[in-house]
Order: sequence, then C-alpha cells, then structure tokens
Amino acid sequence: MLVALSQLGALRLDCNRAFVSLLDHSRQYIIGEATRTTGLSRPNEHADNDALMLGFSAHPLEYGVCPETVRIFSAPEGTVDLHTQNITATKSCYVIRDFTKDERFRDRPYVAGWPHMRSYAEVPLTSPKGYVIGSYCVIDDRPRDFDSKDIIVLTEIASAVMDHIDLMKTKLEKERADCLVLGIGSYVDGAKDLHHNPAGAPAVDDTNSSEIPNPQKHLDTDASVGGPRSTGYITSAHEAEGASCCGVLSASTRPPSEKHSPDEGKDPNKPLALDQDLMRLMLLKYPLGQVFTFDRFGAVYGRSGRDTTPPGSSYDTIVIKRRHDVDADGVDEDDLAARLFACMGLACSVAFLPLWDFQQDRWLASGLAWTTDPTRVLNQDDLNYLAAFGHSIMAETLKVQASTLSSAKSDFISSISHELRSPLHGILASLELLQETLALDYDSSTMLENAYSCGTMLLDTMNNLLDFARCD
Repeated sequence: MLVALSQLGALRLDCNRAFVSLLDHSRQYIIGEATRTTGLSRPNEHADNDALMLGFSAHPLEYGVCPETVRIFSAPEGTVDLHTQNITATKSCYVIRDFTKDERFRDRPYVAGWPHMRSYAEVPLTSPKGYVIGSYCVIDDRPRDFDSKDIIVLTEIASAVMDHIDLMKTKLEKERADCLVLGIGSYVDGAKDLHHNPAGAPAVDDTNSSEIPNPQKHLDTDASVGGPRSTGYITSAHEAEGASCCGVLSASTRPPSEKHSPDEGKDPNKPLALDQDLMRLMLLKYPLGQVFTFDRFGAVYGRSGRDTTPPGSSYDTIVIKRRHDVDADGVDEDDLAARLFACMGLACSVAFLPLWDFQQDRWLASGLAWTTDPTRVLNQDDLNYLAAFGHSIMAETLKVQASTLSSAKSDFISSISHELRSPLHGILASLELLQETLALDYDSSTMLENAYSCGTMLLDTMNNLLDFARCD
C-alpha cells in the first residue's frame, strides 16, 4: 500500500521517485519508496536505471534533509518560515528547487552521483494528535518549481498515507487487545501457556523462568503471585521482554531475539535485583501503578498512570486511602525513575503495578513488566490490562491459599477425630459395665445414667461436627 501511495506522487507530479519516511530522535526510517516504473508486487521489476535507491532501510537523520524540515514542520505557524529564490519552507511544505545551488547538499552523494537529485518537495506526516512523525516527499533529476497545486497533491497523498498508518496501528492494537483478553482467559482456564499446543508440539513462544526462594512451600507456585505461568502470560500477551513479581516467586523473560539482543554481559534470564527501599517508595508514590518510558540514556521522556479521580473500583478506593495515609509527596519521581532504570538495564519501557492482599489488608507484591524494543512502548492501556491480570492473579492466589487452609484444617480434624472419640467410647463402655455388674441404689444408678446420657450426647455432637466437616 505504501509503495502504491509513493508511486502515486511520482506519477501525478511527473517526478523520478517518492519516499515515505518516519523519524525518531536519531534516525530516519524509509517505509515506502517507488519510482514511476516500480512494480507494486515485485519492486525489483523496473525500467533501466530506475531502481530503488534506499528501499526499506534506516539512516542517520543527517543523511537527508529531514532535521531542517522537521524543525520547520514542528514550529509554530510562521515563526521559522523561509522564502528564498531556491527554497520555500513553511509549516505545510518544504521545497528545494535545485540542490546544486545549496551548499549544504551539493556535495551529497545522491546529488553529485546517482540518482542525481536536483529538486525536492516534502510535506509532513501529522498524527491524529498533531505530532509530526515523518514526511512524504518527491524528488526529480531536473530543477523544478513546485507550485501550490503540486503541494496540494502531495498533502492529499500524505493524508492518505497517514490514514493507512493509523489504520495499521488500529489493527495492531486490536490484535494486541485480543491477545491480552486471550491471555487472561487462558490463565483463568488453567492453560500452561498462552499458545497451548498439543503434547509434543513445539511451543510458539516459550519463556524462561528463574525461581526466587519462597518460605511458603505449601503453596502451588504455578498458581501463586508471580509464578512462572502468570509472568509468562504477561510477557506473551504484552509482547514484552520480561515480567516479574519482585521478591515473591519468580521472574519470566523472553529469550533474546536477534533483532533486539541485549548487550554482552547482561543476562536477561537473571532475576531482578531490586532493593526493598526502592519498592517501598514506589508503593508509596504509585499505589495504582505507573508506566515509565526511557530514552537510550535513561532519561524519562514519558509517564502515564491510572486515573485516580474518581476511583474506578473498591480496589482503587482502598489503595488511594493508603496513598493519603502516608506522606508520599516528598518522594522524588526523577530519582525513583533513575534508580529503576539502573536496575532494569536495557529497558525502554517499564510498567509498575503493586498487588494488594485483601485478606491480610496489606501490599503483597510489586509487579513489573518491561520491553527493550523501542518500537514497543507500554502505555496506560497496558497498565489497565496489568491491573486486570493482577486481580486475576490475586484471585487465583487467594483460591489456592483458601484451598490449602481448608485442606490443612481437614487434615487436622481428621487426625484428632480418633483421639476425641476413642476416650468417649471408653467412658461410655465403662459406664455400661458398671450398670450391669454393680448393685447400686437409686441415687447412684441415676448418676450413672446421667453420666451415660451426657457422654452419648457429647459423642453424637462430635459425630455431627465431623460429618459436617466431611472428615468422618
């Protein structure tokens, strides 16, 4: 689709080629390129000397014209406009009529050599929220004076490109949402992993886990907070690199891929070493959770959390009350983020969510999920999903704890049932023997009968209690 839209501009304006590109802080990503003769389904088929120049590739921003154009596209209207004999630059377009007359570009390889660029027209790709995320441009090998009609054509094509990108984003978000719902459903159903395969079939996306010692040995770790199964679901459903319930049971990470491999010396499968003081401060400052987005230097350039006004549930009400019961205003958010980044290493985005134990009325664990892929940024929707998943984990944990407590109670009653009833049987048997062998007066006989009746009633009560507990 992007190739077709790129080619449309080259055909409409009778230019050599056109590009669609996206930008970040350091690189330009070419996501679409076409000449007038490029095949839509077979881009390697083209006329002589009309091959693709860049294809799908990434380049430093300094390689092209983009740093200057993005600065003008992003500036307030009219503040940095440029109008010369060779250049027209406004918030809506950037036109260079002849590269050879511009000292900045005349010696560039794509001007001095093939494909001999001479003229250039570019318009911004603006997201629905108003951010300039890239550009659409056409180039020609002869000087051109692109007029307003040409710019309108480019703007219309750029709008169609942006609509396509937004549609693809919506499609990916839907697929991700379906995966998240599947993750919660599979976890509740008790599947071993998100992609439940038949026996013997290879796993689609396996996870490696490392267990942190836990004193509660009687609990089933697969159903407990932060067990390998729950953290594995989070990494799979979120397309995250790892997840951990710190200091509780385990951490789970994806195997490092070739595309996003960690630096040497970093073990992605090693449990996180987060100090208790950091987790305590995080609990105080972000009782409803928080998402941190880091740049490559560790600076925070994005934060998002769950809305706390008004509370959306009884859980929110409780944690907000805990938030106001302590003094968290003095906690330095930047310092917390820096300490968290130091612990996470290569993480680009980190989601933090604490888990509340309603039975014991206290915090139980601190959950973390993170990504190392700069193209996969966690956001508030992911945090809401983590909150829903956390509620499912806590419900599963409480169920296991209740089952364990019930089993322990039943075992205890079963073990003492014989010890309780045996003495009663002995007492009743002795009373019967006394009544049959001794010649007692009326008062003594009445006392034995009363004792026998009380023993019988006590035995019946014990049997009823044991029957009710189903431990008879």
